Amino acid sequence: MPSTVNIKLQDLICQSEVNWQNINSEFADQELVNQWLSKGFGFKQVKDWIDAGLTVNDANFVYWLKKNNLIEEKTLNKDYIKKLRNKYQEQLNETLEYRIEQHSK
Repeated sequence: MPSTVNIKLQDLICQSEVNWQNINSEFADQELVNQWLSKGFGFKQVKDWIDAGLTVNDANFVYWLKKNNLIEEKTLNKDYIKKLRNKYQEQLNETLEYRIEQHSK
């Protein structure tokens, strides 16, 4: 019996063969597709995120949202996305400032 990991990997491989350009023409860049797949997002999930107003370059942002249990696709709206994007950027800035501070010691 195949393991859950193998099934998930096979699912992601199959999804990488779907025409991602049907979501957005920028997905002609396979690296953008790989960024989403490497974070565990499949074609349908990415389509839902993009349809909700996120961009093809938001894989890291969406991963952060999911990792922190901050949002589900069904609760997205532009104002809430903007608020969460600001929170994400603040956290990135704090992390960067901390790393710079630690490096200069």
